[in-house]
Amino acid sequence: MKISFKQSIILLTVAFALMSCHSESGNVANTYNAYQFDSTVIAKLPLYDSLAKTIVTNMALFKRNTEEGDDTHAFRYMPGETNFNEFSELPASIEPQLSKILQTIGPNGIQGFDVYKDSSIKMFVRTTTLNTIITTEMLSFFPFGNIKRRELPFKDSLLNEHWLYWVRFDKEGIF
Repeated sequence: MKISFKQSIILLTVAFALMSCHSESGNVANTYNAYQFDSTVIAKLPLYDSLAKTIVTNMALFKRNTEEGDDTHAFRYMPGETNFNEFSELPASIEPQLSKILQTIGPNGIQGFDVYKDSSIKMFVRTTTLNTIITTEMLSFFPFGNIKRRELPFKDSLLNEHWLYWVRFDKEGIF
């Protein structure tokens, strides 16, 4: 069977595309499999716990920023964001206490947090790039122990009955 020049170009293009996809998915798989959770974040769990307990104890203060139609989200604190949907002000009555905990955790340990109406909390630890793969590390606090484990493109580590440390792996076009 004789292949025309045009057909050979098409075959080569398809072959390169397949090799590229295999290489990228291998890169994601390698990054996923090699990923190690940050032991300094885990060592600071008592600080995150203090933050979570302060929030849960004062939950009524956080439910004031609910958006109409959102049945789950109660409050978002993301001081580094400029998006108008992000809140950068903590409740005034407990701001000094929360700020002290946030400063002790440090900027490389927390970017912000989401509070949910069921009293669970998601803390955004950091976003980094490893081998062209974007990783977003998070800690989730579940006061009632109803922890939902994560699956690919997430990797998680159960720290105790209330805490899940997890990371999302992203690359445009992969997931």
